[in-house]
Parts: sequence; C-alpha cells; structure tokens
Amino acid sequence: MEKSDRPWGRYEVLAESANYKVKVITVFSGKRLSYQRHQRRAEHWFITNGTGVVTLEGVNLDVKSGSTVDVKVNQLHRIANTGSDRKSTRLNSSHLGISYAVFCLK
Repeated sequence: MEKSDRPWGRYEVLAESANYKVKVITVFSGKRLSYQRHQRRAEHWFITNGTGVVTLEGVNLDVKSGSTVDVKVNQLHRIANTGSDRKSTRLNSSHLGISYAVFCLK
C-alpha cells in the first residue's frame, strides 16, 4: 500500500477501492495539516486520543479523545497536534465521496 513522509508527519493507505480509501495519518507534535477544502466529499472525524485543534471556516475547536468533527463539502478545515508527545494519528477513509476519519493525537 501507499506510504508517504511529509514535513508535518506521514500517511499510510490501509485499504482502497473505487468507492473508499482508508489511511492512517501521523501528525507530529506542533505540526498541522494544510488548510483545505474538498469540492466533492464531506468528512467525519473521530478523535481516539490526545489533544488538538480543528479549524473549520476560521473557527477553532479544541478536540480530545472521543471528540467528533463533521466537515461539510467545500468547508475549509484542518487539524493541528497541540499535544506534547511526538505524534498524532488519524484514520481517514472515503466512501462514495464521503470521508470518515479517526484521529489519534499523541
């Protein structure tokens, strides 16, 4: 499966088909993903552990283990690891244009 190291961390695709993709994304402490939007998919995130900040359309939301976040189609969003440990992980899958993500912020 596909793997890639990035300045903010890394990701690894766990499963993929024409209708979905599942990946683990690791975000290093003090780093964040780019502020982005998706024109054809929504996302649902579940935080599995740790702490972070999610930005949705300029509004910051503190997240921790058990938090969920819904990202609408074309909504600006990003997640930052605010924890003191080395990394955070998110599990991200998309199914028929809808994304489901689970974040572990360490």
